Amino acid sequence: MNTGKKIRNILTNYRKLNRLTQEGAAEKFNISTEYYGKIERGICIPSYPCMLRICEKTGCEFSDFFELSDTVSNINREQLHRIREIEKALSESTELTNVIYQIVIMCRNQQ
Repeated sequence: MNTGKKIRNILTNYRKLNRLTQEGAAEKFNISTEYYGKIERGICIPSYPCMLRICEKTGCEFSDFFELSDTVSNINREQLHRIREIEKALSESTELTNVIYQIVIMCRNQQ
């Protein structure tokens, strides 16, 4: 399953479990209803800061949106832990993180 579909499924499930409209969900994530609708329909992928808000509100890990086992077949727990540490460090540098995030999305969508 590609990243866009994973995000779409997580958002749709979150919204339905919490009995929210798209407007209500958009408000929870601090984004416009139009933008939320595009994300939920799979038309666009959210920005990195938006993804962090989605993770925070839904309780997901950022890595949940990516199938690491498909990308790196021999990843182990220590490597995954290091990836998460890097992810946390990068979250403090939004501009650089947005660039890296877009690269990861492009790579995932090309598979």
